[in-house]
Amino acid sequence: MRMPVGAAAGEDGAAQSPGPAAVSLGLSVAVVSSLVNGSTFVLQKKGIVRARGRGTSYLTDIVWWSGTIAMALGQIGNFLAYTAVPTVLVTPLGALVNIGVHFSFLLTERKTQHSRQVGMSAELCWVCCSHNPFPKI
Repeated sequence: MRMPVGAAAGEDGAAQSPGPAAVSLGLSVAVVSSLVNGSTFVLQKKGIVRARGRGTSYLTDIVWWSGTIAMALGQIGNFLAYTAVPTVLVTPLGALVNIGVHFSFLLTERKTQHSRQVGMSAELCWVCCSHNPFPKI
């Protein structure tokens, strides 16, 4: 059984774009899931450090498991965002994970080389500048 052309696409045969409510919901889910994915670095590292201090395996630490579960939830949210809005809008928001990497070094009190800090900052600036002009929907 064949589906009529007007059912899956617009009446003129072109694909329909999502409405403003779907776009704002999809972008919100994408931002939240990217920030959750970024926080997993902090949680997992804190769990590993905590377990090492106690002399146990990190697999027994609740903080490490919360980071792993947060990563799974962030990936599910990312998948849902890709199904709600066009890919060209969601993909640049994946750069928000870099913010979590920056915070992971601050919150875990790890010493980083100056060149690594400069490189991560330059990458973050490049991503923000190169993806600034979003297409109109």
